Amino acid sequence: MVSQISSQLDGSIVSGSDAKASFSDIQAAYDAGLPLFSKDALRAMGAQPQQYRDGTQDKTTLRAIGVDGHEMDYIADAADRKHIRISYESIQALTTGDGLWEGVLSNQKFFAAAFAHITEYTGQDSSQEDLDVATVAERARINEMPTTGLYTAFMDETNKWKKTEPFMHEMRRIWDANKVASAGVDNIVAFACGPLIWNSQIAVHSILQHALILSLRDYLLEKGSSHVDDYPCYAQDPAYSDRDKAVLGSLGITTLEDPNGFLKADDHSIVLSFYPNVPVKQIIADLCRPAVIIWGTPMDYPCTDPDSTRVDEMLQKEYDRVDLPYDDAFHPTVMYCKKT
Repeated sequence: MVSQISSQLDGSIVSGSDAKASFSDIQAAYDAGLPLFSKDALRAMGAQPQQYRDGTQDKTTLRAIGVDGHEMDYIADAADRKHIRISYESIQALTTGDGLWEGVLSNQKFFAAAFAHITEYTGQDSSQEDLDVATVAERARINEMPTTGLYTAFMDETNKWKKTEPFMHEMRRIWDANKVASAGVDNIVAFACGPLIWNSQIAVHSILQHALILSLRDYLLEKGSSHVDDYPCYAQDPAYSDRDKAVLGSLGITTLEDPNGFLKADDHSIVLSFYPNVPVKQIIADLCRPAVIIWGTPMDYPCTDPDSTRVDEMLQKEYDRVDLPYDDAFHPTVMYCKKT
């Protein structure tokens, strides 16, 4: 099946019945076990955008690696260095034509990870219409908030949440019941928890998602090793500002450039992800078997992080499912513990 796919990677335009045949081939290859994502491919691609953004790579050609090992050169816009990113596609996007590569060269149809110029979100709300003077002033204050102020806001929201919400008490009971502390965990990796300031406002949901990372770490420390370095915490989100990175770093969360979070995740990780804009579930299913997974409930396509037959098979055969209590910061969330 892979050879059939490779024979179609000739750069010609595919449409109509030919496109349907191509989509059918990639779906059949996926069903047969062909990974869309691999750590080797992501590692080879990963350094290129950062080097291009910071100017250490002068050439404008970046090389993507396809699902069957086929390579493709991406000609980046030399006038727009800072927005180059890896773009990820789910199996559904690759086989329906709904993905980023709709209407372009056929060989790009088979790149689940490629490059694109993606505009960064600054966290600031540029629209001030229909806002009263006090609100405009408050949003301006937040936009200019120093790192120390954002740290204080983070701690205030976290402490309030822990004192007033039953969520964490119930979570600890669930972690105890499912023996999370003895699951062989030695790191925590989170994806797409979001910037700490959003639309010129303190992003409480993002703060609490990061607070859950720290709560898991503290729980593991309480139940096992007393050395914080034994449970490093990592978070990957391209929307982090330098201010976010400084605050999270001071709390013990190391922020990672894409795709380094995916490279850190392994069979001893707790992986967290709450309704991201990339197919985290499908990427993780190809890369590793984390000890514990906490992410959103199964969702059908179209969405940015859909389940798939491979994700479903992994979770059903290899994990025990535990539905978690609802909290507005996380929406419907499920925990999966690897079967012993």
